[in-house]
Amino acid sequence: AAPAHPTLPQPHSLTEPPDPMRITSPAMKCVPQVQLLLPPTFKSNPRLSYPALYLLDGMRAATSYSGWTKYTDIIQTVDKAEFITVLPIGGAASFYTNWEKSPEPKNAMQWEKFLTVELPNVLRNHWRVNKSAGVAGLSMGGTAAVNLAERHPSLYRFVGSYSGYLDRAAEGMRAAMVVAGAAGGPV
Repeated sequence: AAPAHPTLPQPHSLTEPPDPMRITSPAMKCVPQVQLLLPPTFKSNPRLSYPALYLLDGMRAATSYSGWTKYTDIIQTVDKAEFITVLPIGGAASFYTNWEKSPEPKNAMQWEKFLTVELPNVLRNHWRVNKSAGVAGLSMGGTAAVNLAERHPSLYRFVGSYSGYLDRAAEGMRAAMVVAGAAGGPV
């Protein structure tokens, strides 16, 4: 089944993040939330399409908000930008990959499929996102951004990693990830 048609989030101000939209995800077997920060011309110029910048949270990604809107000035930073900022909510300790066996009973943890197939289709079909996209993330999200861009090079023209674990096989990295994941769930 195709993801449900999302509704337009409330217009955002420079101090408050927009209400997240919920997207039915057959892959995730749940309804993940996503916040969109829209460009200033989105409503006034309905014929324009926009690039998207996906920003992924770190190891302790919350289930009710994006760390980018709570702990950074991302709303003010992209306020005049002519692209759509896409902020998936959730994914703690998931590395935004497809899990063989999810530790969460109400979430199949198929993040990669959601982020690379389902969400881009919803954004193209309902939010005028064009095929130009970038992906970046903080810590675990930075690792995921590089991995997603490497596995899906036709989807992304830009990739950024802020303190990502780019070589998970490096000496001591497994132990560091276990310590980092202790409060966020399995690594």
